[in-house]
Amino acid sequence: MNAMKAKQAIDEERTRKEREKYALDQQCAVLSNKEKETTQRIRALYKLRSEEDIQPQKELIKRECLAFEQEREVLMRRISILNADIVSSYRSTTTTMKDVFEGKFKSEVEEYSKVVCRRFCLSFYSSLPRELRDLVYGYLSHGDIIEVVRDTKGDLGYRNVGIRPRLPYWRPKGAIDTYVKRAGAMRAEHFWNDEYTSKNMVLELTEVWTKKSTFILAHDMLPEFLRADISETSISYAETVAEISVRASAFPISKDEKLCQMLLFLDNIEVLFQLANKHAILGFLFQTIRPGEGDFFDEALELVFPTLTRLHEAGFHIAVTFENQLSCDFSPEVGEFSLENWLQRLKIWREPEPERDEEESDEDWDSDGELR
Repeated sequence: MNAMKAKQAIDEERTRKEREKYALDQQCAVLSNKEKETTQRIRALYKLRSEEDIQPQKELIKRECLAFEQEREVLMRRISILNADIVSSYRSTTTTMKDVFEGKFKSEVEEYSKVVCRRFCLSFYSSLPRELRDLVYGYLSHGDIIEVVRDTKGDLGYRNVGIRPRLPYWRPKGAIDTYVKRAGAMRAEHFWNDEYTSKNMVLELTEVWTKKSTFILAHDMLPEFLRADISETSISYAETVAEISVRASAFPISKDEKLCQMLLFLDNIEVLFQLANKHAILGFLFQTIRPGEGDFFDEALELVFPTLTRLHEAGFHIAVTFENQLSCDFSPEVGEFSLENWLQRLKIWREPEPERDEEESDEDWDSDGELR
C-alpha cells in the first residue's frame, strides 16, 4: 500500500514537470519567432537605407538578439534539468513497481509454501510411526555445541557456540568429516517454524536436536540443568541429553579449597546417573592454570575415579581430560582402565622426557623410548 502511494506521488510530480517542460518549449518557440522577425527587420533595413542610416537600429537589434540568446540558454538549462528529472521519475516508478511486484510475489510464495509444507508435515506426522519420524528428524537436525551459562539474574541460559560437535578423541577420525559433509545446508529456518510444519513436529524435532547436541557446563550447574524442561515442552534434559561435557576448574590457592571443590564436584555429578540414555557420552575436564599444581590432578583422579568406574559400569561412555597448559586425555576404551594405570600415565605426562646423551646411540634405547 505504501509503495502504491509512493508511485502515485512520483507520477504526479512527473506530470507537473512535463507540463512545466511543455510551457518552456512554448517559450522557446516564441523566442525563435522573435529571432526570425528580428532577422527580417535587419534585411529590410539593408534594402531601404544606407549603412550609416541603419547603424543605430542595427545595434539595438543586436542587443535584442543577445537578450534572446541569454533567455534561450536559461530556458534550455531548465528544460535539460526537467528532462533528467522526468527520466529519473520513470526509473523510480519502474523500481517502485518492481519492489511492489517482487514483495507481493515473495509474500504469495511464502504463503503457498506454508500451506504446502504444513499439509505435507501433517500427513507425515499422522502416517509414520515415531521411530521413522525420528530418522527424518535426525537427517534435518545434526545438533549443535551449546554452552550452558547463567544470566545476570542467576537463571540458566544457553549459548550456541558452533554446529560442529566435539566428538570424543577415540571416535574414528573420519567421523567429524562425515558429520560436516552431512550437515551442509540442512539448517533451514522453516524446519523450526510451526507455521510451515506443525507444533507437534517442532517439539519432536527439538527433542531429537537435544539428543544430538553437546552441552558444555560447569559442574555446579549440572543438577539444575538436568531438571530443566526443554523449551516449550514438558520433557526434561535428563530424558533426552546424549552428550555432556562437565568442567571442574581448580583455581583456588589452598589445598582445602581444592578438596572442597572436588567434593562438590562428586556430589553434583551423581545426578548423571539419572540420565535416561545409559549410553550417553560424558566428558570431564579437570583444569588448572599453575604448572606446579600437577599434584591436584592426582588428588582429583583418586577422588573421582570410583564414580567414573560406576558410570562406566552403568554403560556410559567416559572421556576425561586433564589440562595444565598442555592436555592429557583418558578413556576406558583406550588402555587399561584402572586407577593405578591412570595415575602412572599422569605421572609420565607431567615428567619431562629424559635428555639423550650425545654419545649414546639409537641402539641404547628400546622401542618405547626407555634407556636400556
